[in-house]
Amino acid sequence: MYLHRLLLLLLLATLLLPGLVELWLFHSGHWLMPFLIWALLILLAATAEWRHRHHEL
Repeated sequence: MYLHRLLLLLLLATLLLPGLVELWLFHSGHWLMPFLIWALLILLAATAEWRHRHHEL
């Protein structure tokens, strides 16, 4: 079961990471955008961990 999740995560990272890196490096947007993206990723990871712990009980 964990192997399927890992493969899905690897596939998603392979598809999305080049576009995100290009957006971060060459986009002339607001300076706060990378911090907002990191905050969103941390929030999503914390939510997933919280849900996982509640299902184990």
